Amino acid sequence: MGRIASRTDPGNGPGEGPGDGPEGVPGDEAGAAPRHVARETPGPAPAGLSWLPAVTVHGLREAEAVLRAVTEAGGGRGAVLLSAPGAATWPGPAGFAAVIRLARARHPALPCRTLLDCGAMPGLALRALREGWRELILAETRPAFAQVAGAGQAVGAVLHGRAPEALSLDGIDLRRPGGMAILRRWLTTSPTGGEMTGKAGGG
Repeated sequence: MGRIASRTDPGNGPGEGPGDGPEGVPGDEAGAAPRHVARETPGPAPAGLSWLPAVTVHGLREAEAVLRAVTEAGGGRGAVLLSAPGAATWPGPAGFAAVIRLARARHPALPCRTLLDCGAMPGLALRALREGWRELILAETRPAFAQVAGAGQAVGAVLHGRAPEALSLDGIDLRRPGGMAILRRWLTTSPTGGEMTGKAGGG
């Protein structure tokens, strides 16, 4: 079964090992992650999307499944695509941006936020800012949190101290109707999914 995760202290490492996607995109075929983020790197959240339901995604198939489920549910509610804890390590800011870019290309009009979880690694958060990310998560317990938040504010980025409550797709088979039903139920009935907690800087 999938589980609902309320992550108050993001981990130090990536959620999974290297995936199998083209151009380093986890979830399809093998390849190296791109070194540079394209201009479509996810930016800050549009106004009014603070309460979208959040789902942790590890690769392209999961990201596409979430957006497809939102589309099927209707209502234009949208979703938050949350990276696995420490995904800034692997697949890295560029790799996860490529995942989101490909998934959103098929649903361009759908309201969506994307959050990159940098765990407790301020250096990786700074790297993500340099590569164009504008909404990140860094453990608020890190002494460098304020410094990274300041760097983010200088470029119009938002740094969150904790991840939102989110549905984990671990153990959910999205190829089966039952798996998609679990996902749709979370997307349509979650009252507080996507609510950000902890310190925030920038924006």
